[in-house]
Amino acid sequence: SFDIGSHLPTVLSYKIEELGEALKAHYGIEEFSSLIIPVQDRVTVVGQVGCDANGKLNAKSVVLEGDQEHSSGGLVPVDVSELPEYSLFPGQVVVMEGINSTGKQFFASKLYEGVPLPFHKATDLLEGAEPQMVLVACGPYTTSDSITYDPLLDLIDVINKDKPDVCILLGPFLDAKHKQVEVSSGCLFIYCVGSELRIWL
Repeated sequence: SFDIGSHLPTVLSYKIEELGEALKAHYGIEEFSSLIIPVQDRVTVVGQVGCDANGKLNAKSVVLEGDQEHSSGGLVPVDVSELPEYSLFPGQVVVMEGINSTGKQFFASKLYEGVPLPFHKATDLLEGAEPQMVLVACGPYTTSDSITYDPLLDLIDVINKDKPDVCILLGPFLDAKHKQVEVSSGCLFIYCVGSELRIWL
């Protein structure tokens, strides 16, 4: 029988290494160093972003899991306070420059994010075809302290103003871990979201 669990670490490590090589080539990085070995000098490491706590990823909960080749799959907390700006999510493969003088925490000073994919080149253009505007939005469409769907209403205003040809709304409409979900009835979503979408449609 095939055991998915036993192959998962290998697959995840391969993903880190494969995407790491793409980042390395794109940014002209010479080599990667270990994420877990203490060093006093600035090093460049590759790894997968994770969260060390329940809930959403934030500046205090970022961890980086290294690849097998350079870091033996080791995991260390990352201090991102020196980064001028960043956008991270769990599962994201990134390259970071920084210092890990103790081997227990990586202080990041530079971040190399994803490699942009090339634009699709259409091979069959229809005569007289006009460009199409597609709007894609991703939830949740509530704020962390309310379930009034104000962000969704703002989005609907944008849709009505820009009038895209296609609009794709991705979930979740409401975070399953939202503090007000447990005390609300199941019909709340249908009432709040359904009524707004019916008005818009």
